[in-house]
Amino acid sequence: MAEFLRIAGGVVQTAVRGFVHPDSGRRVTLVGVAAAGEPDYYTQLRRLVTDLQADGACVHSEASDLDAARMPADVRAEERVVLHELTRRHEHAVARVGQVFGWVDRACALPVAEGWRVTDLHVVEVLRLSATAARHHVGRLTRGTDPSSQDPRMVCWFALVTVLLLRAHASNSRLLHRALTRRAGGPIRQRRTWIALYEVDQEPAGQDVVLLWNAQGLPDIAAGLTTRGFQPDEPIWLWVGHLPTVGAILHALSDPQTPEPTPQ
Repeated sequence: MAEFLRIAGGVVQTAVRGFVHPDSGRRVTLVGVAAAGEPDYYTQLRRLVTDLQADGACVHSEASDLDAARMPADVRAEERVVLHELTRRHEHAVARVGQVFGWVDRACALPVAEGWRVTDLHVVEVLRLSATAARHHVGRLTRGTDPSSQDPRMVCWFALVTVLLLRAHASNSRLLHRALTRRAGGPIRQRRTWIALYEVDQEPAGQDVVLLWNAQGLPDIAAGLTTRGFQPDEPIWLWVGHLPTVGAILHALSDPQTPEPTPQ
């Protein structure tokens, strides 16, 4: 379940794992990507993907932002309102993540590069496929994201929710993962997984592929590769960044004079 995301010693880590087909020798490298992390984390990812691409692999990627270049031509007025709200909230969340954790946003630090191919639903397609997913996208960025707020409790609340969600995603609890999948829209996740695997299948026989994807969604793709006969290598774990402890955040919440929690 948490095959591509873990928290060890207060450090968030994501995995890179190769899958090799024993008959063809074809390799698909799944690169777990965090939505935010320390700048050096994305430097490592960029270097890794560049090296694999230089060795002949093609690069597939999920959509990492609102992706104006792939925007459907028939976007409706009400959808533009939702997209505007998503953009506003995302900008606030990026500012707050930088303030609380010292992390940077994936879309800024690791944008889709020349030669990469996006093999994913556009956010407009996600909104159209599921009203539940639409509510999730609009409401996913929690209280405390407005960087103009100077209320330390708002900052602590944002830190607490972020840390708890990360720990839930990194958990091995099947119950938690089922709940998180429903919250994010299970059918949408299934559709995105199907597209990612379909596009891998469409590459020429013997063509190695690198797939950059959010770490939480990669177990489903890994399972699909396994059913196709691919065998996994041992994972390589990359350091995303430090997290403050839940105890430190709760202490800061209970005492407004306490400085904002910082990663340990």
